[in-house]
Amino acid sequence: MSADATVSSEQPPITATELPLTKAFTWRTVLWPVLVSLVVSSASLYIYDIFWARQVVAVDLQGFLAEQRELFIAGKIDDEELLRRMDS
Repeated sequence: MSADATVSSEQPPITATELPLTKAFTWRTVLWPVLVSLVVSSASLYIYDIFWARQVVAVDLQGFLAEQRELFIAGKIDDEELLRRMDS
């Protein structure tokens, strides 16, 4: 190099529209976050269901009372058995 040649080490500032890409786009960069998100979401739903979700139980109260009434009227259960079934 000659002494007359000037080498500019300064580069022009990078604007928001000219940001350089640090990595090329690959499916691996998308696949890992999606898989991690699915695993974490599934685990949290499972834990929520096991520990905190209320278990839904349906009770046919009218059917139960009608059945007990029929058994009592038919004489198949006595007063004590009827009260025991109502308390439990």
